Amino acid sequence: MSLKYGLLGKSLKHSFSKDIHESLGDYNYELIEVSEEELESKIKSKEYNGFNVTIPYKKRVIGFCDELTKEATIAGAVNTLYWNGDKLIGHNTDVLGVQYLIEKVEKLEKVLILGSGGASGAVKAALKLNGIDDYVVVSREGDNNYSNLSRHLDANVIINTTPVGMYPQNGDSPITISDVSINDFKRLDTVIDVIYNPNKTKLLLDAEKLGIKTVSGIGMLVVQAVKSAEAWSLIKEDSIVTEKIINKILKKNQNIMLIGMPGSGKTTVAKGLSEILNKPYVDLDKMIVQKTQMAISEIFDNPNMGEKYFRKIETEVLREVSKLSGYIVATGGGIVVSEENHNLLKENSICVYINRDLNLLSKKGRPLSNQRGVKDLYSERYYLYEKLADITVENNRSFENNYYRELKSYSQKVKNEIDKYYQG
Repeated sequence: MSLKYGLLGKSLKHSFSKDIHESLGDYNYELIEVSEEELESKIKSKEYNGFNVTIPYKKRVIGFCDELTKEATIAGAVNTLYWNGDKLIGHNTDVLGVQYLIEKVEKLEKVLILGSGGASGAVKAALKLNGIDDYVVVSREGDNNYSNLSRHLDANVIINTTPVGMYPQNGDSPITISDVSINDFKRLDTVIDVIYNPNKTKLLLDAEKLGIKTVSGIGMLVVQAVKSAEAWSLIKEDSIVTEKIINKILKKNQNIMLIGMPGSGKTTVAKGLSEILNKPYVDLDKMIVQKTQMAISEIFDNPNMGEKYFRKIETEVLREVSKLSGYIVATGGGIVVSEENHNLLKENSICVYINRDLNLLSKKGRPLSNQRGVKDLYSERYYLYEKLADITVENNRSFENNYYRELKSYSQKVKNEIDKYYQG
């Protein structure tokens, strides 16, 4: 009988765990959504050789265990289960994942932990194992809560362990319900978020804008999976290169947002990349047309709508698209104008700036290019494209002759740049 393992949780549709475990070894790994009533019988059925455990069951499963490891005991939570004979052992590899994250921090002086659930326990255990005692746990209730966060503006590290900002509630931040903003933490030099979907939460993006170092939870996810596989005796210790797996998972699951001037070829390139990368693509302008049942030129020409209405709909569409994983997205040329869109473009995506010579930009079907002129639009937007771009690729080709050959060649060029980006 083949070895079977799985992840136990309540809602797992957008978990990356299966992808990670499939990268680690030759064993079956399943996503198992169970209710609280089904949890114990599923664990003790012996149908599976071991489990990972996620929200909301990390504390609940402790009662089913015969023994706890040191990490699980200190954390007060279990994320890994395995059998030792007839004994069910509860382990916590999240602790080891957190240790990987805090290794990215230069100095752990005063740590502010947001949240008091299972992930918070893993953070406290990791800090304790590293000899760090100066930390404060903030919860919705209790002495240290979000209404008096101003007590702790001297923190130099914030670690978010709450699910606030996690898919599908992208765009939320635990700080927004507090009595302060992230700008008020004048000694803050690092923000860690254990959330991995989206890769960059609002908390991280807000910190980035202030020049503060940020660390996403994807590294913790990969390391805890590796350590779980080690606990199950499926792989040897330290046989996996963590950074390679992180880049592989991000490359598969992050969206590619194509940004650039109207007429720079974003839609054409999206089609070419879709074929060469075998990923689906969407065109935001087409989605706006479908949503409004109006041509874009009609929206701009309508005195009751115009550009302001168009930008509102554009943001609504982008907000939904930004929650997708593994898509290629052709955006409109003015997507960068609204600051609200910047987080949406970056939270679960990389931005590829398609930069085309102004003299080669097509104005056909582009209201603003015709009304205001290409040069004026470019002067207003170019610095925003450059600011948001993770990758910039020149596109001064003509696709009129030998269209498919040229498109394939250029798409390969963009793919090569994307490959380099994920190689670090």
